[in-house]
Amino acid sequence: MARRRARRARPGEANYHAVDRFSLLHGAVGAVMGSAGAGIGTTMLASVVWETIEPDLKSRYPSVFPNSSLDSPANKVGDMASVALGWVLGRKLR
Repeated sequence: MARRRARRARPGEANYHAVDRFSLLHGAVGAVMGSAGAGIGTTMLASVVWETIEPDLKSRYPSVFPNSSLDSPANKVGDMASVALGWVLGRKLR
């Protein structure tokens, strides 16, 4: 049985705009990695890998996600920018 692909987020929904309610979570991940000593390259690679596998995970396991709609391209960029900003903050707090 084929699995259904999750639908892409629509204007006004979480996962549509560059910044949304999950931006803080992405920033926190970056801050933890930065304060733990991970380099920016490692941190951003982890972010890119997550953004790459996230759509498949949302399609396979939608109940695990608070919002299973697929990220818009702008949201993916915003998520990665949040990780980078969090990393900078984490490095400063080290």
